[in-house]
This record gives sequence, structure tokens and C-alpha cells, in this order.
Amino acid sequence: TGEVATKKDRWQMGKWPKKVYSIARKSKAPKLSAFGNRAGKKLNPMLSAFSWSMVDFIICNFPKKRGDFARDLASNVKTADAMRERFGWSLPRFHEEWSKFCVKNQGKSGMKPDKKKRR
Repeated sequence: TGEVATKKDRWQMGKWPKKVYSIARKSKAPKLSAFGNRAGKKLNPMLSAFSWSMVDFIICNFPKKRGDFARDLASNVKTADAMRERFGWSLPRFHEEWSKFCVKNQGKSGMKPDKKKRR
């Protein structure tokens, strides 16, 4: 049709993992503080892609704790408190571990859990 995709469209076209991994590899990924108290439709397409990659990281590496973590967040427990309680990590430590996960999985189809850290 001759239409040119906008930046927003590119984040929404299902190719976000490669973009997320590339940005994480360059250490330019947004920190959790960039998300503020926004949720769901209040996130712009780029932040939404990053949030889903963080969800993928948790699902792959913490299958037994992910439900409790999600319930904590749904019941308005502060993210930092839930992170510390469920995973024993500060927010900066989570970001560091998630970034390593992104770099490790860049270019691969599907997320692969880190067997050493699976809990």
C-alpha cells in the first residue's frame, strides 16, 4: 500500500524481542523507575515491550514464585518490596539480571530459562 510504519507501529508489530535485546545489550534499556505507576494501556509501545520482556524473564526463571509475585503486585505491594520478598533482589539487581538474560537470549526464538537460577 506504500504506507510507512511509524516508530510506534514498529514496536507493535511483534518484533519487539529483538529490539529489546539489542537495546539491553547496549545498556540503554529503561530502568524500572521509567515505568512509574503506569500499567497496561498507559504504557507507550516501547515501555510495554520492555515490560513484557521482564515478565518473560520472571516466567522463565521463577516458575514457582511468579504467581506470588503477580499477586503481590495486584494487591498493591510496592514493586521493590515484592521483588525483595519473592526473589531476594533489589530493583537494580533485578534490572542487572534481566539485562544479562536479554543479552543471552538475543536473536533466539523463544525465551530460554537459566537452569542455574531456576527456582
